[in-house]
Amino acid sequence: MRERTIDLSGDVGERPEALVDGREQAFMQHLSSVSIACGGHAGDGATMRNVARTARMLGCAIGAHPSYPDRAGFGRRSMSLATPELVATLREQIGALSRIVDEEGLRLSYV
Repeated sequence: MRERTIDLSGDVGERPEALVDGREQAFMQHLSSVSIACGGHAGDGATMRNVARTARMLGCAIGAHPSYPDRAGFGRRSMSLATPELVATLREQIGALSRIVDEEGLRLSYV
């Protein structure tokens, strides 16, 4: 019989205060993959870096969690973006996390 595994992923890096008080790490301990907010709806460079370091410590795969550039609406409002604008914001967000992950000697596994 073949052993089966489940990759349990969660969205992280959305609330910097959860890193400070330990809630983010407690949540991440139950995950095998983490989707890190890339600054569109939440997150910033320092938060992305801290979450990436925590992911390394816990052995989690790292993915990018881009969104509409809508911090006020937490990325939940539909936005009518022209294709070039959408591509630009996705490249910017994914690129920001990718650079941080590279600097930390880690690998971006998925988007």
